[in-house]
Amino acid sequence: MRITLPIASPGLGVASVFIFIFSWNEFLFALIFTSSPKAMTLPIGIARQVQQYMIQWGPMAAATSIFIIPVFVLALAAQKHLLKGLTFQMLK
Repeated sequence: MRITLPIASPGLGVASVFIFIFSWNEFLFALIFTSSPKAMTLPIGIARQVQQYMIQWGPMAAATSIFIIPVFVLALAAQKHLLKGLTFQMLK
């Protein structure tokens, strides 16, 4: 634990951020598995702003701006670990 966890922590941090981002933006499974508006996720709600004869650009832009805030904050908070994990080189 004292040796492997500090070495693996940047990689675990990068993997957790990527998993969060990919699951946060998941569209297909949410579209298939949700049938009621109460269970609808945010990407599905944003996609519902596109209608047959009209696209509601204002609500879509507002929802997208709010939707991106948690991912942006997480990426800023984990930026140090992201850089370590992505550019990790073995120390001699």
